[in-house]
Amino acid sequence: MKTVRPTWQQSDCPPWCEREHLQSDHIEDRYHFGQSVLVPVIRLVQHIPDAAPLRSELIADEVVVVLHLREKHPTLWIGLTEDARVSLEVSCESAERLAEAIAVTLASVR
Repeated sequence: MKTVRPTWQQSDCPPWCEREHLQSDHIEDRYHFGQSVLVPVIRLVQHIPDAAPLRSELIADEVVVVLHLREKHPTLWIGLTEDARVSLEVSCESAERLAEAIAVTLASVR
């Protein structure tokens, strides 16, 4: 990051932060952002119409996994996004529990 930080930024960036902070950043955009990890996935999308039968569709997609920390808030978050929308945002502790549960579930089918 830059050596000169905006006046609103209370402390240096964490070592993993890859975001350039600007003095003009909106108050809602003041956060540290880590490197994005792009994960190719196949998603099952279910369409539930009012009167027709349930229809399912397989979609090849990408999910972005990213670490972020908001200015003035101590919690580290893991965000899972698609199409620039946050699909799921959980604390690191919750992400560890999810990763563990996924590993256990996958182990049961191997």
